[in-house]
Amino acid sequence: MTSAEPSLCHVKPNPATTKAVQDSVTHTIKELRLNLDDSLVQIRFKIVQSYSKGNIDMAFLEGYYPFIAEELKRQGKQDSIKGTIP
Repeated sequence: MTSAEPSLCHVKPNPATTKAVQDSVTHTIKELRLNLDDSLVQIRFKIVQSYSKGNIDMAFLEGYYPFIAEELKRQGKQDSIKGTIP
């Protein structure tokens, strides 16, 4: 199992935020179907996989997929994820 299986590419509210913020984020995630539409989860996984393989760099992520770029940085995985997803 790799560190970024598609199931781990689900969008979740940060547990460190208030309950009100978590509820709002959860509502937005449901409204936008970010986790219900498997194709969206698969797209996020493929993007992270491409970054891990070195096919795209952080500048590309920041320009085209800023949410993914910020999450990799926030989670401290900007470097550690490289080479971990076949």
